[in-house]
Amino acid sequence: MGYERGEVAVDGGEKSPMTLRVTHIYRREDGEWKLVHRHADFAPIDESPR
Repeated sequence: MGYERGEVAVDGGEKSPMTLRVTHIYRREDGEWKLVHRHADFAPIDESPR
C-alpha cells in the first residue's frame, strides 16, 4: 500500500491538493511485470491527538 499525491480541479475550479491511498497488484508475464489491478480511495483523516 502507498499514497499518490497530486492536484485536482473540479469543473474548471481552483486546483486543490489530493491524497489517495492506493494498492497495486502486479503479475510477471513473459519476463515483465504488468500492473493487473489498482485500487484507490481517499486516505483517512488523521484523528490522532497532537
